[in-house]
This record gives sequence, C-alpha cells and structure tokens, in this order.
Amino acid sequence: MSNLDHTMLQIYRLLIEAVDVYALLPKILDIVIRDTNAERGQIELYDEQEKLRFLKARKNGRDIEDRRESKISSMILAWVKETNEIVLSADARKDARFRDSATVLGQNVLSVVCAPLRDEQGTFGVLYIDNRLREALFTDATKNLLGELASRLAAPLRRRIVQQ
Repeated sequence: MSNLDHTMLQIYRLLIEAVDVYALLPKILDIVIRDTNAERGQIELYDEQEKLRFLKARKNGRDIEDRRESKISSMILAWVKETNEIVLSADARKDARFRDSATVLGQNVLSVVCAPLRDEQGTFGVLYIDNRLREALFTDATKNLLGELASRLAAPLRRRIVQQ
C-alpha cells in the first residue's frame, strides 16, 4: 500500500465515524499536510453569492489564526472555480496562470495543489495545500489524492452547509 493510499484509508475511517464533518477538518488537513509534506493546508467553503462562509487553515498541527498567513491567491481560487479542475503547480511564481498574483509572489508560493469541492449544484469550495520552501514537491499522485479527498468530502460538507 502506497503512502497516499494509506492517507486515504485514514481519512475514510474518520469520515465513516464522523458525526460532524466540520470537527474532522483539522485532523484531515493535518493528515494531508503530514503525508504530502505540505507546509500549509486549508479548506474554504462559499455561499451562493461566493462569499467566504467557512475557513479552516492549518500549519504544523495548529490552526492558522492570522488571516494574512492563511491567505491564498484569488487567482488560483478563481482558476479552480472557473475550470473545475485541480491545480498542480511546481512553482506558482513561474506558472503562467498565476505569476501575476500578488499573493503568490508576496507569500513566495512554490509547490501548490488546489482541488474544487463540487457537487451537482456546482463548485462551493476548495481544498488547498502548498509549500513555500520547496519547488516541485507535489506530484500527480498528490493531485489525485486531493481530487479524491475533495470528491469524498463534498457531499458531507454540502449537507452541513444546508443544515446551517
């Protein structure tokens, strides 16, 4: 079993036992960050007007409280929302899609993967990891992991949004 398969197995077990998916998000992000060697990870959820409704950002096993530290590029978010595709970039600063982003440049974002959280109603959030210290850290396997995880999280997260 590969490391990433082991990661998904751990997350599936958490989801099966979950009463409240929001309460699991820190654990899920910590597992993904640890197993992919990401520096930061976060989940953002949006309402129908695309306003931020929920944010969980993690680094080193702790919540990121400073919004400036958890800020991710609006260009990356817009690209994921518009294309409904997963972003994988070896160096976001040099990536033609994002090299003009003040956030990417200001935060020195190198390796990044960002997957849409979507269902039949459309994209309602993103799952994001990055590393600002190493280029080309993430692979297609990392991209597939985030895509699978986003797919598995979409239904319980949407249900939770509707319940609020």
